[in-house]
Amino acid sequence: MNRWFQILIKIITLKEKYKKVNWNIEQDRHDFFWEINPIICNWTEEIPNLLDIFRPEEIERLLLDAAEYTFKDRNYVYGKRFINFVALSGYKIALEADEEGNPLVRRTTAIHVASRRGEFSKVSAVLSNADRIDKLFRIYNTFDANPVDEFGRTHFHIACEYGCDGVVQKYLVLGRVDANFACLSTNYAPLHLALRDMFVNTDIVKYLLEHGADTNATNADGSTPLHVICKKFLEADYVAASILHYGGENVRIDARDNMGRTPLNWAVITIKPRIVHTLLYKGAADLSDFVFPNESDFEELFYHKNYHNIRFKLRIVSGVLTIVELLETKGHEINRSDAVTLMKVFAKHQVFKKSAYLGEFWYEDEEFANAAKALMMKRRLSLHDLIRLRPKEAAKRLDYDDYFKFACIMYHLRKLPEKYREACSAHLCEKLSRGFYRSWALEPFLELIRYRLPIECCEMIVDRLENEDLGNICLAAALQRSSEERRDTEEIDAERPDLEMATLQHTFRAFFLCLLLFSVVCTFIVIQWCMYVYI
Repeated sequence: MNRWFQILIKIITLKEKYKKVNWNIEQDRHDFFWEINPIICNWTEEIPNLLDIFRPEEIERLLLDAAEYTFKDRNYVYGKRFINFVALSGYKIALEADEEGNPLVRRTTAIHVASRRGEFSKVSAVLSNADRIDKLFRIYNTFDANPVDEFGRTHFHIACEYGCDGVVQKYLVLGRVDANFACLSTNYAPLHLALRDMFVNTDIVKYLLEHGADTNATNADGSTPLHVICKKFLEADYVAASILHYGGENVRIDARDNMGRTPLNWAVITIKPRIVHTLLYKGAADLSDFVFPNESDFEELFYHKNYHNIRFKLRIVSGVLTIVELLETKGHEINRSDAVTLMKVFAKHQVFKKSAYLGEFWYEDEEFANAAKALMMKRRLSLHDLIRLRPKEAAKRLDYDDYFKFACIMYHLRKLPEKYREACSAHLCEKLSRGFYRSWALEPFLELIRYRLPIECCEMIVDRLENEDLGNICLAAALQRSSEERRDTEEIDAERPDLEMATLQHTFRAFFLCLLLFSVVCTFIVIQWCMYVYI
């Protein structure tokens, strides 16, 4: 009896607040959400028939208002709670019909409005808005029609984009939609939209491919589905493999978008070694005219704020070197210019940066050592063991892909004490890229010293330099070569003073390091000779 009395009180309160609303005034409707929030947020009883309180047009008007709020709006939570309340009540909105009984599909619904308010820069916002849209689909539970707004976006398009797999499946099973019908404003086909979803709903991709989605469809940017998946922040090689599987030989794996880039170009630029492997080994991408990305191409990737995160620095270095190895295995050898490009990118984003206040033997700290022993790089090799290995020995135990797998697991570095994370990341980046830097630095070093030292001495010097110093040697040699080429062709312009200054700076730094290490090597040789003579 008490339970029914509480329901009655809530219904009466809702009706009283409802009577005070002027439905023609937007602010009144917005205030209504705030006023009824204390009632509906704690409603645990059976929800009454909403038509006993509201008229149908008023319910839809409130749903449109609730869908208008963005994630940052003060009333966002109140609007979302109202949508949940209506969905839980079991209320359904029926589409209006024309004189012949056909549903009027050219109309903007709350689903269309909510889909325009998505904030794709934040995971929490995407998830919250996707949940809101999922609840709205329960209210607009009609699959015999596919409402379209003024931008040519349909309910089916939105379901694909926001991962509403149950809705997509119902539309496809009933045969009310075309799996290739593109959005008129963007030319995004349903498959493009499903791949655009932040988390890539693989079930939706599978449904679309099974119902004949075109794997070569292009959007306004000239991007095919493979382009879209290769541009994404998330690496979804399994989705790329599905596209290649369902498309078969018809997939245009080397198609170019409006920027002239192939899916492989994008996979390299966005550092997705898994997808690069899939394209090279399952799709047989053509490498005959492949051009390695330049520095500005990689800047598009680093624009993403997460790539300034310590964990992502390790992911970038290991991912890039894994890709270089894959390309070389398939016959595409990178040149010195490509190597210098990577060194510039690594230097600009400080992948070898260490905390200034930590000592040389920071890894001996007991707290760090205990945490590092618990993190396994692979079977029988912990992070603690790896840190103590010399680079050559580490290269025998781990390949680039092992480092990449470690970097991709988010919680690994988080298990380490915070003050040591940057130093650990820099140490791993240094160790895994040691062979790459050493192999490319020897020849530039010889060029800078004009081949005045025996190669054995040069190798000893290079072995004692850190990657950052080896990178400076390569950059100095590249600048010197560029300056000499300009001088030979007499192409002097306004940039020459800056170029020569940069050349002098890098050359001086490299020469100073070389001179210092050469003196150390000579001293060592003299001491060894003296010991031999007198003993």
